[in-house]
Amino acid sequence: HLPHLSLDPNIFSTVPPRSVDFIYIDSSHLYEVTKKELSAYWRLLRRGGVLAGHDYCDHGESATTATTSHVCRGCHPVPRCLPYTEYGLAHGKPLGAPSKSQTSVVKAVQEWVVLNGRTLHFTSETFTRSNLRADGMEYD
Repeated sequence: HLPHLSLDPNIFSTVPPRSVDFIYIDSSHLYEVTKKELSAYWRLLRRGGVLAGHDYCDHGESATTATTSHVCRGCHPVPRCLPYTEYGLAHGKPLGAPSKSQTSVVKAVQEWVVLNGRTLHFTSETFTRSNLRADGMEYD
């Protein structure tokens, strides 16, 4: 865990390039920020490392696909945004409401995937207190 703002220069002076196995980005939902984060953090990954993220989903808003979508490997279909669970509620989100404003994240991710010749793989989180408990994990 890096206790800095996502594009804080201290991160990039502290963490050597190609030294990290896993990076998880929970973007601000702003297109330009997401685009910069993807490029900046990719340089920190070791060969074979995983760059993961949050908020790549379709809320039913218009223009949820980038113009490059026809050559974006793994980008389609964009998964539907799932309703917030208790975890979202604990962080100020309305329980059961789908997340919003993901269009910029989708566009930035798709453009980055195409530009860098990568393939996108995605999953959807559906955890709740009860299914985490069933797996022997604590929620809080």
